[in-house]
Amino acid sequence: TALDVVDDTTPLISKRPSTELDEDKPEDGPYRADFTRFESNRHWILLLVSLTSFVGPISMTLFLPSIPLVVIDLETTEAKVDLAVALYMLMLGTAPVVWAAVSDRYGRKFLLATGLGIHAVTSVACGFSWNVEALICFRVLQSIGVSSLLVVGAGVVADIYPPEVRGNALGWFTMAPAVGPLFGPLMGGAVAELLGWRWIFWGSAILGAFFCCTSAFLLPETHPRSYQPATPYTEEEDRKWSLITVIRPFQLLLDPRVAAMSLGNGFCQSTTLGVLVIFPITLSSTFNLDPMYIGLCYLPYGLCALVGSSLGGRLSDLVANKYGPSARLLTAICGIFCYGLSGLLFVFADAFALILSATGLLGFFFCFQRPGVYSFLIQNYPGDSSGVSASVLFIQYTLGFLATMIGPQVWNTPDGKFWFFMAYAIATFLSTIPIGYFVKQSWKVPHHGQD
Repeated sequence: TALDVVDDTTPLISKRPSTELDEDKPEDGPYRADFTRFESNRHWILLLVSLTSFVGPISMTLFLPSIPLVVIDLETTEAKVDLAVALYMLMLGTAPVVWAAVSDRYGRKFLLATGLGIHAVTSVACGFSWNVEALICFRVLQSIGVSSLLVVGAGVVADIYPPEVRGNALGWFTMAPAVGPLFGPLMGGAVAELLGWRWIFWGSAILGAFFCCTSAFLLPETHPRSYQPATPYTEEEDRKWSLITVIRPFQLLLDPRVAAMSLGNGFCQSTTLGVLVIFPITLSSTFNLDPMYIGLCYLPYGLCALVGSSLGGRLSDLVANKYGPSARLLTAICGIFCYGLSGLLFVFADAFALILSATGLLGFFFCFQRPGVYSFLIQNYPGDSSGVSASVLFIQYTLGFLATMIGPQVWNTPDGKFWFFMAYAIATFLSTIPIGYFVKQSWKVPHHGQD
């Protein structure tokens, strides 16, 4: 065959940063995961961290249908309210860098409970915002709290699931934050219509407090340091390891594979976030819909995202078990490329039904590609599950911040809608080229006897 055959034990990516600890120390830090330890209850742990990870995107999308009401009540402009959404996304990408370092050093449980506690307190403050500047400030603090959920939750999944079934588990975990747009706008639109937009944040505080308690009392500590002694490090080496974990997400982005996959996933995420921010304004101005009905219009995205995550995770495990870890990226390539095609539908989407259909396709292919990206990177960085997740989140939410800042201004210009989606479609298409190259370089031919 023209494809390269690699040994099962050959790592596809270097697992260590360039700043090495002593050579006789374990590659992925002083701890080793024991996957059998949580085998009997790992599905319940997955369910808990997946439900917990809903809080962040729900808190983001609860707010979207009420943007027109907030503009009127706070006597401000749509651009300033959009800034509150954009900065929320920016902090979702940057704060996990710190959360990841602390999580890999001090464990998962405390960090989850702490992040949820910060979210609950700042959500109450958002509800009492007296002007748009106060709302923006509290939203930034709120985002810092919930940003811990995505990166620490991915670490929990890596702690308890072995590589051969991790793709399906990550499919369910990444589905949870991806389908937040299904429940967030539905609940937010109804609450804003019946009780006012401030109760959106007070309700979010109640939700955050509930999951803070469940994480503190029901979630076991899964980090290996909680049940096994560490390889003895000197105090100097321990400080060195702490420094490495802080800068590790940025070091990982220097690896071409991590950069390519983060960009591919990031272009999809940023397009989605741009659409979701513009969506309520478009529906309100073009079709004269109130917040409750705007929330219902997010249903196609959420339902299709649900199906895409489940299918993408299962196919990722299936091809990886047959052809090797790099084959997981086939689902990522397919999802990213088809996502770009789906985005082009918005260029011609003027009819109400066509807009909803295009939104559903975006949700499906965005969530279809995510399990392959996450499971491949985590499998090849076994000691950096939180760090590599932080790398992906940094790119996707930084690009999302730019999309939500630029998107509304571009759409209001002649042919702006066309160029917005055309630019992102081209970017997603191009991002599949290096990913496909990496798949070809490390492909493994199936063993004899396999179908």
